[in-house]
Amino acid sequence: MEALVRAFEKFLMRDLVFIVGGAAIIMSFLFVYNHLPTKEWPTAYYFLCAGIAYGIGYAVQDLLVLLRISRSKAGHRPNWLGKFLFWLSDREKAENIEKHNYDDAKRDLYKKSLQRVRDDHERTESLKQVGMTLGPCFFLAGVIIWSRSWLIQFEFEQVLAISAIGFGVALWLLGWLKVTQQGQYMLSRQSHKTHSHKNNRSVSFRQKFVKKLSDVWEWILQRNLSLFKKAMAEALKGVKPAIWRTLLLRLQNS
Repeated sequence: MEALVRAFEKFLMRDLVFIVGGAAIIMSFLFVYNHLPTKEWPTAYYFLCAGIAYGIGYAVQDLLVLLRISRSKAGHRPNWLGKFLFWLSDREKAENIEKHNYDDAKRDLYKKSLQRVRDDHERTESLKQVGMTLGPCFFLAGVIIWSRSWLIQFEFEQVLAISAIGFGVALWLLGWLKVTQQGQYMLSRQSHKTHSHKNNRSVSFRQKFVKKLSDVWEWILQRNLSLFKKAMAEALKGVKPAIWRTLLLRLQNS
């Protein structure tokens, strides 16, 4: 059950944001032409509108990202607007972060961080999705309603056809974008994995080399000590006093 709740929070909730944003645009369009849903609408129409709304919400968000008006990913170098809003919220200056440090922090988030830290990150991710999707969608819905007197000059079917063509082309282009991003991201992750593997191999080789060198040095010391003991024993063999015999026995027993 807990896994289901986490899946809802991580994926389904963000998808619902697309549906709500797209539905706002659809409802504003139907409002302008007095085609709001009624009790006579079949249930299938609502499911169809939910699917269309998802596509519209997704298209609006990613098109604004392509136009550099909005962002969908957390950046390691925030722009002036992000820095200003961060200062208003936290009363701290947002600093630029080196890309490799930013990537390392992202990888360590789900490997080394506490569950509480991961939950906070997921909540921030969801709220970011709400702002970057619902904000533009509601804005566009308001523009459509505001332009009612101009839009009603055109037939409902004409505006519907033009809108369908426009969003269809947009989704098609975004699909091509995702195809390219998928391959590039896989190569990027594989490159980092290979780089990390090489670093680990390099560290392992250094550790083995140092250990081997330490073993050789210890063997040399033991060998020299053994030779020293033997030399002393040979030198003291002809000495008869008890003190030298005692020393000889100690050297041989050590």
